[in-house]
Order: sequence, then C-alpha cells, then structure tokens
Amino acid sequence: MRNLVRSLTGYSQEPRELFLTGLPAQINPIDGGRLGRENCSMTDAWKSYPGAPIEGAVVCPLEDAVEGEATCVEVDGFPLLILRLGDKVTAFVNACPHQYLPLNHKSDRLLSADGAKIRCSNHSAGFDAVTGEGVEGLGLGACLDPAPVSVSRGQIVIG
Repeated sequence: MRNLVRSLTGYSQEPRELFLTGLPAQINPIDGGRLGRENCSMTDAWKSYPGAPIEGAVVCPLEDAVEGEATCVEVDGFPLLILRLGDKVTAFVNACPHQYLPLNHKSDRLLSADGAKIRCSNHSAGFDAVTGEGVEGLGLGACLDPAPVSVSRGQIVIG
C-alpha cells in the first residue's frame, strides 16, 4: 500500500512530507487538496493522474465487483474503486481528495450499509456513491474523480 500511495501521489512515508509532483494540476495543496469543482459530473481529471489506464484497458471481471460493495482494484498499478449497484457499474480513482491517500488506506469497508455513501477509511470523509460528490466531513466541497467504465464480454473495461 505504501508504494501505491507513493506512486499515485509522490507521498513519502516520512512525517509531514508531501511531495506534490505527479498530482493532477487542479489539486490545490493549500486547502488540503479539495478540488472545489462546482459539480462532480464526469470529467477527464482521472486521465491527469500518473499511470492512468488507456481506454479499453480491462479493470477486472464483472464477477469480482461484488453487488452492493466497494471493490478496490489496480489496473497496471493504477488504483480504482469499483461500485456495482444493481445493473450499474461505476468507478472512481481510489484517492481521497482530502489528502490523496487511498480510500481504503485503513479498511476495505468503504460503502455505507444503505449503499448511498463512500466513506474514506482514513478521515471518514463522506462521498455520494453515485456522483462522488463530498457530502460529509472532510469530503465537503470536494469530489472523487470518476473514471468511465463499461462492461464488455463479462469484463469491466475503461471507457
């Protein structure tokens, strides 16, 4: 996990040391990384992360995305959070906009019991499971970066 955090954000495990090289350009380190987007609709922000997968890249078999749970996967080292709610499959970059730690940094239990919220396991920032919009705590004013996914031949793919 430490190498994953380091590769995504340039974050060093040394105390109080955060190297911002490699972070998407729209991140504002002064306010804790909050993106401040007016809405959390699909953007191409996920493409600006180092190592973002190309369109058509296989994320995982559909059966690996458990219904009603958040599933954390890596696509060639790039961290994604997959949600399968009913027939709908969505994905977000697995990085909390508060500090850009993986949402599952401390626990893999990220989805609320009712399936409505994603909760960062580090500081309990809450995000809407459908839109990625910050709805509670340190998530307010921030958005998870959605990544476009679709299902093809039993595989979840980028695009």
